[in-house]
Amino acid sequence: MTDSEPIPYSSITHEKLSLIPDRRKEFYTRDTLPKADVILRALYQKEELDKNIKPGEIERAKSDHKKFIGLANLEIEKLVDDCIDEMDTYETISREPPEERLRKIRLIAHDTDLVVVYSAPGDYYHDRKKDRYQNDPAMVAADRLRDDQAAILAIVIAGIRENWSDHDLLLFLEKHVLTNDDPILNNLKEDARQAVAKHKIRIVYTGREDEVAVVERIRKKKNLFIPGECIDILPPENIDNTVDQTKELGAYLKKNLAKGEKFIVPMNLQGGRSMRMANEFGMIPEHTHAIVFAMPTMVGPDAINYRTGEIKGTVYRVLTGDASFEPAPHIII
Repeated sequence: MTDSEPIPYSSITHEKLSLIPDRRKEFYTRDTLPKADVILRALYQKEELDKNIKPGEIERAKSDHKKFIGLANLEIEKLVDDCIDEMDTYETISREPPEERLRKIRLIAHDTDLVVVYSAPGDYYHDRKKDRYQNDPAMVAADRLRDDQAAILAIVIAGIRENWSDHDLLLFLEKHVLTNDDPILNNLKEDARQAVAKHKIRIVYTGREDEVAVVERIRKKKNLFIPGECIDILPPENIDNTVDQTKELGAYLKKNLAKGEKFIVPMNLQGGRSMRMANEFGMIPEHTHAIVFAMPTMVGPDAINYRTGEIKGTVYRVLTGDASFEPAPHIII
């Protein structure tokens, strides 16, 4: 969207922009994903005398929630296996060559006018904030990466409609962060702004009050790649977590998506959990279509905790009625 501004510790300064890793370039294999048997042991973990060992998600769902649905063991095993398979899909597709990703975007560009952005750890100007992800290396600068990916998608979709060359489209699609110091991209900035406005491409952002406040500041800036008037921000008053976002997005989509239209959402492997929530709460209007643009997470041992947590969180949400066993219909590109 735009560049950085000076803020205290953990701010994404101009110097730190170049240090945000491009996870697409990291070599991924399925062996880097968590193992099902390890996850299942953690899910069924009972509270020990040692209070540092917390009960697993299944035990917590039984004791904390009246909505506990009590899936059979085989159903839970299948859910865990499905989540691991989905992670493999996200990590594989997100690392496809940009030319292949552009080919897929072309297939949906002419009836996709909306880019949906869920907030993520950190915010646009900070690589982390005080939450449960603040010490997780897999989630560093996650919000910045997701926001910029949304802007890039809006530009590429509009550029396809304007018959831009593959060369110019790939200049954007090959980026993982947008900055104001790239002279080649800056030469295309006004064309990008005009194309997005002309084709009425919109970005809708949903997050908590502190996250929304940052996006509000960004939207008012004049040097964006995306015109500020093309960015919608959902009211944050009722937003605390992904369930809240799902409900608010459902109301927005019902008002703003026509029959046959598509929306695209840049998402890392959180998409497995989010799409199950979308199914449970009917977020996607009938006769419209959801497209997930897969984003990568880091590889290696430091990613295991985050990936494991996503699967355990998905199981917990299914068991307590906040997510469906199956995700909402969507395609991943």
